[in-house]
Amino acid sequence: MTHQSQATNRSMAKLPGRSVPAARLSHVPYRGSTVPARQRGAILLEVVLALSLFFMTATFVLTGLNAAIRSVSQAKLEAQGADLAVTVLSQVQMGLYDLVDTGPEAFDQEDLEAWTWQIVVGDLQDRQDLPQLKQVEVIIIHETGYTRRLAYFLWDNPAEAEAAEALEGLEGADPSQQGLPGGGLP
Repeated sequence: MTHQSQATNRSMAKLPGRSVPAARLSHVPYRGSTVPARQRGAILLEVVLALSLFFMTATFVLTGLNAAIRSVSQAKLEAQGADLAVTVLSQVQMGLYDLVDTGPEAFDQEDLEAWTWQIVVGDLQDRQDLPQLKQVEVIIIHETGYTRRLAYFLWDNPAEAEAAEALEGLEGADPSQQGLPGGGLP
């Protein structure tokens, strides 16, 4: 082989079945590919755009799911807090707890370890005609910081409450119907 043919062989790349100059190797299709280089670049661009759209869509969907899960857990927390506040207030109304400031206290049940309750009792200073009426506020607190408050007015003495209810019933009654069981005065 001559010196010129050796230089030609060095500048030629060997591909199966053909020889191509080394300067044109970037334009040589992959083995077995009939797609031109420009079209391969366009396909690569399409794949990159499709992947980016997929990841953006997946991000939006996951963000929406996360927000939905958080709102469901918040609604559950609010519902349980409201139930606990009504329960404690009912226990105060039944006389299981005295009308004095109490707490914060933990609940006795194991599944309510994250919750505490507190009772705050206040007098109605501006209503001198109702000295035995108390404002009772039940405060329910979860360890996450969620707080539920429920306020209610209760009589300090249940006998006075019954008397007040009886007076309310008589206020709108016809005086001629009071006294005898059949109505009218004796």
